Amino acid sequence: MDIFNNREIAVGIWFSVAVLLALLSKSIRKVFLESFPKLCKRFFSRWILVPLGLVAGYMVLAVFGLHKIGFWHSGLLKNTIFWCISVPIVSMFRIFSQDENSFRNAIKNNFRATATLEFVVAFYTFSLWVELLIIPVVTVLVTMQAVAETREDYKPVEKLLSNLVGLIGVSLLIYATYRLVADFASFARPGTLSNFSLPILLSLLFLPFLLTFAIFANYDENFRRLELRIKDDDLRRYAKRAALLGFHVRTDYRSTQTLDTQCPPQGSN
Repeated sequence: MDIFNNREIAVGIWFSVAVLLALLSKSIRKVFLESFPKLCKRFFSRWILVPLGLVAGYMVLAVFGLHKIGFWHSGLLKNTIFWCISVPIVSMFRIFSQDENSFRNAIKNNFRATATLEFVVAFYTFSLWVELLIIPVVTVLVTMQAVAETREDYKPVEKLLSNLVGLIGVSLLIYATYRLVADFASFARPGTLSNFSLPILLSLLFLPFLLTFAIFANYDENFRRLELRIKDDDLRRYAKRAALLGFHVRTDYRSTQTLDTQCPPQGSN
């Protein structure tokens, strides 16, 4: 299998073109130069670097373990990097949402039922020039659909765009199914099986870290609320001990609501 397939090359080409056009635009370049230092300052804060460093170290150990048992090899490096850039970061940001099922939703995001179809569709790509035509068309349609969803009076347009995007998806699926049936031998190779099972194994190995991170984030959020609501040091330490005994390994934010109702600010009636 090549390092990058035609679809990935096409995405890289269009991304490079977009970056180049942005740099040539004086107004965009000015906004970028003004906002870049602020973005760097936010990114290099310990609240971002520490979690990223922990998850990076954890996944290096996980990949090393897969290598020691003979599963992981250098041919899986590209898919490993793609997975580590996308899935863990998205899952960790989902943890910080105020949804009481944030941890459950983060797990579902890792093990979506559509993962198999996505893998099969991505496995079979068109020639490079066709991919170069498809990528901008799909990008524009999806972007327009996202904008149309924000306004009620755009509903007819949103429905039309949704149907177009769905039609393209079905067409890609039909093409991939045809290629799969016509040449199943090229799909059923050991390397393909490794690439397909890699994200599943990485997601399973990532779950203990994600669970630990979710528990820590939940306690950190609630302990911060206690710091604001209870000024007495002894009472605050007692409340934290009670929270540890009461919440155990909960990963949802319903405990936050419990603190809001049971621990009103001191001095209030």
